[in-house]
Amino acid sequence: MLRSTLDSLVGLPHRVQAVADDIRALRVSAERQSEGAGRIEGQLLELSGRLAAIESLVSALDRDVDEATDRLPDREKGPLVKARDALTGDSGR
Repeated sequence: MLRSTLDSLVGLPHRVQAVADDIRALRVSAERQSEGAGRIEGQLLELSGRLAAIESLVSALDRDVDEATDRLPDREKGPLVKARDALTGDSGR
């Protein structure tokens, strides 16, 4: 029994070193993953900004189309009615 206890104590520094190496590798891996997550977060923020800009442009375009079609003559005025329908998607109800 004393011999096995002594062998365990002698091998303990090697096992502690192995655990320390595992912890160090885990820390390095966690740091890399954290950096990767930070890059992804930055890309998502950039994408969100771009989507907001696109949404703003689409809204402005929608307003421009509304303004242009509001200036067209009455529906019963021939080819211009067709132009208005094409711009608004209206089927001439």
